[in-house]
Amino acid sequence: MIQETINDFTQINDELMDALKEADDVTADVIVGIQASLQKHVWMLKALLM
Repeated sequence: MIQETINDFTQINDELMDALKEADDVTADVIVGIQASLQKHVWMLKALLM
């Protein structure tokens, strides 16, 4: 279950990278904030699995 959540967060992060390419400055800033949060959650979940 935790690995599935990691996979989902990683996929969302990858899709946000695609959206970032087409975003204006304000939207890009919001996307970067969301990505940072997702990356932090992925890191914490991976640490939990160790």
